[in-house]
Amino acid sequence: MTSWNHSSFGNLLKEKVLVMDGAYGTLLSSHLKGLGSIEELNIREPEVVLGIHQQYADGGADIVKSNTFGVFHSIFREKLGIEPALDIIEAGSHLLKHVKSNRDLIRFASFGPMTAGMWGYTPDEAQRIANVYRLAVERALDAGIHGILLETFSDLLEMRIAIHAIRSVSTDIPLICQFTFQEGSLTLSGSGAANGAILLESLFADVIGVNCSTGPEGILAHVEELSRFSSGPISMAPNAGLPKIVDGVAVYPDVRKKMLELLPRALKFGVRIVGTCCGSTPEYTRALRREIDRVSLKMPVPLNRETPDVVSSSRQLYDFREKSFFAIGERLNLSGNRTFLKRFQREPDSAIVAELERQNAAGYTDAVDINLDSLAAKKPGIWRDTVLLLEREQSPILSIDTLYPELMKEAVSLVAGKPVYNSTDLTEKRFSKMAELYHHHRGKIVALLMTGNRLPKTLTERQEALQLLDKLVQVYHIPPEDILVDPLALSLATNVNQFEMVQQIVEKTTYKTIIGLSNFSHGLADRSRMNAFLLGQLMRSDISAAITDTSDPNICATIRLGNALFHNEPLIRDEAEKMEFSGTFPAVGKALLGADPDAILDIFDLNASQYSSPFLFLEKVVSPKMEAIGEAFEAGKLYLPQLIVAGETMKKLLNALKERGGSSENADRRHPVLFFTVQNDIHDIGKNIVMSVLQGFGIPAEDGGVDRSPEEIVELAGSKKAGAVGLSALMTTSLASMEETIKQLKEAFPNLPVLVGGAVVTRKYAEEIGADGYGKTAFEAVHVIRRLDEKGKGGDKAIEGGEK
Repeated sequence: MTSWNHSSFGNLLKEKVLVMDGAYGTLLSSHLKGLGSIEELNIREPEVVLGIHQQYADGGADIVKSNTFGVFHSIFREKLGIEPALDIIEAGSHLLKHVKSNRDLIRFASFGPMTAGMWGYTPDEAQRIANVYRLAVERALDAGIHGILLETFSDLLEMRIAIHAIRSVSTDIPLICQFTFQEGSLTLSGSGAANGAILLESLFADVIGVNCSTGPEGILAHVEELSRFSSGPISMAPNAGLPKIVDGVAVYPDVRKKMLELLPRALKFGVRIVGTCCGSTPEYTRALRREIDRVSLKMPVPLNRETPDVVSSSRQLYDFREKSFFAIGERLNLSGNRTFLKRFQREPDSAIVAELERQNAAGYTDAVDINLDSLAAKKPGIWRDTVLLLEREQSPILSIDTLYPELMKEAVSLVAGKPVYNSTDLTEKRFSKMAELYHHHRGKIVALLMTGNRLPKTLTERQEALQLLDKLVQVYHIPPEDILVDPLALSLATNVNQFEMVQQIVEKTTYKTIIGLSNFSHGLADRSRMNAFLLGQLMRSDISAAITDTSDPNICATIRLGNALFHNEPLIRDEAEKMEFSGTFPAVGKALLGADPDAILDIFDLNASQYSSPFLFLEKVVSPKMEAIGEAFEAGKLYLPQLIVAGETMKKLLNALKERGGSSENADRRHPVLFFTVQNDIHDIGKNIVMSVLQGFGIPAEDGGVDRSPEEIVELAGSKKAGAVGLSALMTTSLASMEETIKQLKEAFPNLPVLVGGAVVTRKYAEEIGADGYGKTAFEAVHVIRRLDEKGKGGDKAIEGGEK
């Protein structure tokens, strides 16, 4: 029997395509008999679970996975204590030892997500997640498993935390990491396949993959994207597509033929593990086995893949292979921004969010440089807390700017992507520490052309430093493409020739180059225009990046024009800029998309005499712009991020107008729309998006939670006097709960309107189960609520008039 580790598993995948088993929930759900989850069967009815493992092994699976996927969310929801959950993991892992096969069977413990894609984490939550995965892998290893499968993850940061926890126990255990994507190419937390691939490759996952998602055809697009942004083996385990509801039961289509037809293309993209997910059976595995054995005789030549030249966060990506100039915002710097420092000392979170929004509003910030060193000694954990906050807010690409390696390590351990490390000089002591960090986390290193404590003053000194850098990257095995050379901008007040020296380094070196632009104008007047002019000159010399004030209109104009002149980029960069608004005050629409409620308030203040109240202005001016944004989203001219930004801006504006007095257009709706994810489903991103957009239109909406039973929903609808209830489901196993919930709601509150939505819900199914409305998108939900109000359903009479 093979001893599986990183090396032996990797070598096997170079030689063979492996078949992984399929779904367990579909086959085990009929055996629950009052149990809370199928994973409890590992202890209560182990022979049933073992029987299904054996069926998959008999069908030709090379990899079998434990029945432990759902344990982790049960821990997070406190439906299972840590020790009972770990007992289930140990029992499930131990069962795999008893599976018989004439193959050299590889046994993986299946670890699902704890949170299923929350909107960020507190430090305590991040630590709790890490502890759970560490304890789980210890138990699974004790039970004799060969590898860990992290599957159906939606949140990149949660995946990173889990991987770090696992690697803290074993650095050599084979690790397969799989994300799941919804229709539209993103995970529930808003990450693309490219972002996932970049993160996982930087963390040295043995296999990067995708599972579940939208069936065989839908999953292939994600596999192709993984292939573009990674260089190692890929896994794919699609579900059987979306089911049809027949007599209240989810019936999956038979997609085996389609799956087998797509297999050669998948292999060409680098797929080396093929399995199945929801709705599949051992017959799927048997069919895959036959086809893999047949195709392996004439294996398609895989595409020539390379490690991508990128930096990233969980939701943003900068590809140096396709982009021109990399603009890093400089304003999140406690040492260089006194205004930010004062605000930070009073209210750190609000100061960071405000400065971040200010930098991003113009649309020319590719990353943000953050420096917290001036307060780090007084505030332990400041880097950890700030990185988590940034991930929760906008998940920008980060340039981690600190002199202290231990603080940089603390920060990067919570970055859900590949950051910029700013910076290191070329002394052996500092460069070796930076190289160690790089080899654990990957990213881009800013290398200062300094060989000691003294700043270089001549071109010769900088050129000698470049020669030393050439040696260091070889000694420490750092790819030159992951170096950003900083020639060091010094104030022109002391020597105007400093700029020419920097420009010569930029033009002659083969490394990427970066500059701290504002240093040139230190101590001089008219800094904004001076910096913009110098940036234009450096862009003409093909500088790669600059740390600068990306909220400065002069800098933004230079970036925009420079990219157009020197890099053939269009002058209009994104959909939001292309959006045109009709009617009075079109700048209001731009401000909604630019996250700038203060600009809208300024417009109102200048024109207050035309409107009898703030909310008349809202009705006549702002609401039509919000409607136009929603219509553009439905037409595919704007995308979900713009819709969410506009909704959040509208919420802030409504709150500000309320403080000035008056009532909103929805003041007659005194009772909220209460939203739930139904029982057996823990996905909440779609529900949260709908709530955000409704609130942006002034419609009160409240979160009732996830994985709620019909009885809990009925009780909360009554106690909160809901004006309407929204039910969401993403998993087919939760559809029966949705139907039962509507039945109980109608019995308790006949007049209470119920809306439904979610990836597995269709308009036809909504009608069949008695829902009053169906919303495929967040903006469609706004229409549904309004129609119900017009018909007299919902609003403030639903509960009072509906109780039996």
